[in-house]
Amino acid sequence: MKFSIRHIRGHVEVFDAKGRFLLSADNETEADRELRKMNEWTKADAEVPNAVYAYFS
Repeated sequence: MKFSIRHIRGHVEVFDAKGRFLLSADNETEADRELRKMNEWTKADAEVPNAVYAYFS
């Protein structure tokens, strides 16, 4: 997944390759951790056909 990290008013915001907002975090380490979680969820979704998930943080 391609993404960009922008430093905004003391925190970081992560956007996908098309500029769509993905997540906000206190720092780049937290953003990296959240991106890894998102990647794991995506892999799990691909393994379960017709599954519906809701993710809460």
